[in-house]
Amino acid sequence: MGVSGVSAYGVLNVRVRAGLGEMLAPETFARMDGSPDVASILAILRDTVYGRVLSKADEGDANPRRITYLLRTHLTEKFEVVVENAPKVARPLIEQLFRLYEVDNLKATFRSIQAKDSWDKLSHLLFPMGGFITLPYEHMLATGSVPDVIGLLENTPYGQPLKAALPRFLQENDLFAIEVNLDLDYWAKTWKLIDDLPGGDRRLAHDLIGEIIERNDLLWATRFFLYYKLSAAEILNYTLGIGPKVPDEVIGRISQGEPLKSVLASIYPELRPKTVAEGAENLDVSHWEIELHRMYFRHCRSKLVGPPFNLGVSLAYLFLLEYEIEDIILLLEAKAMGLPRERYSSYLINKVFQS
Repeated sequence: MGVSGVSAYGVLNVRVRAGLGEMLAPETFARMDGSPDVASILAILRDTVYGRVLSKADEGDANPRRITYLLRTHLTEKFEVVVENAPKVARPLIEQLFRLYEVDNLKATFRSIQAKDSWDKLSHLLFPMGGFITLPYEHMLATGSVPDVIGLLENTPYGQPLKAALPRFLQENDLFAIEVNLDLDYWAKTWKLIDDLPGGDRRLAHDLIGEIIERNDLLWATRFFLYYKLSAAEILNYTLGIGPKVPDEVIGRISQGEPLKSVLASIYPELRPKTVAEGAENLDVSHWEIELHRMYFRHCRSKLVGPPFNLGVSLAYLFLLEYEIEDIILLLEAKAMGLPRERYSSYLINKVFQS
């Protein structure tokens, strides 16, 4: 990369390296894992970078919903730092990656409308959007109508996919088509933004984000086949097929009944030993979903080594930070419910880092 690339990523690299230095060490995760309750985990976290966001909760406040919200504000703030310091050409993609949380918030709002939830309940489920301009969720909930909300969003980036899903929703009174259309539209737009990047950054983003799209397609196709009983044509329509290792041909194999375990073994050499291990044939989709996330975790960590002046390091950092926060939340919820370690440890993504 030339001088211009170093200059463009110089400040961002400093910010990202500082953020990486703040992430929790394996020893800290081990201490939290061995803690007896939520209060003990919070005591550990207050001595880390999370102490600042947790200071907004009272010392004795161990409400998991409140703590979850505060922990996620840390990720929002880091996204803001990366957007602010990234080269202008990379900002639209980073902002789009953060918009995935807005898509999740929109889905949660539609579900709350269907369930006739109160704003107090929905507000505790929403991801904190920080300084990013976002949707009027409370007003949307107050309409009490999915079609009315779709009308409100007509001139937003979500207008077209929602309008396309509306007839099926009206016919079935089911949010399935709405949620699938939102997902497909979001990732197609994300892929287009990657294509707009210059060469080196485009290759790195295709690599990192392409694997997310592959994972989505594999899991969507499997669940559409097993649980929704969709036809092969419908499954192809409700997946993207643009991930390098998961084109339509691979999706077609799943839609014809080939087990996910078999497909993973054929396209990801790293996972083959796990797919032939004793008992592998009895593992469900959620197990392979965790394995795919752990593989991606390792992939992101590998991007931290090598020339630092590129977009890949920043993207890997944000994805790793999300995994860290979600693992902390999982530990908090497990301790709050008094679950034994064997009930939750298999769902920890950072487990591959700790071992």
